Amino acid sequence: MGARSKKVTPWGKRRLAYTVNDQREGHYVVEEFDLDRAKVQEVDRVLKISDTVFRHLLVFAKKRASHEPEQSHA
Repeated sequence: MGARSKKVTPWGKRRLAYTVNDQREGHYVVEEFDLDRAKVQEVDRVLKISDTVFRHLLVFAKKRASHEPEQSHA
């Protein structure tokens, strides 16, 4: 697919805001990966047809310059 996983953060099992397919809870995972913008539609298509993913959200992050430190949100 052309995507390279950078970081996976499992959030664990959480209650859904509303019932989906008779499910009240779901496992939430945040995954950061490097991806060409040209490949975004393909990733979205694959997630839509996945048997294990029933909701997803793709969000674009601004690229940081290599000299910029990560910001802490404490």
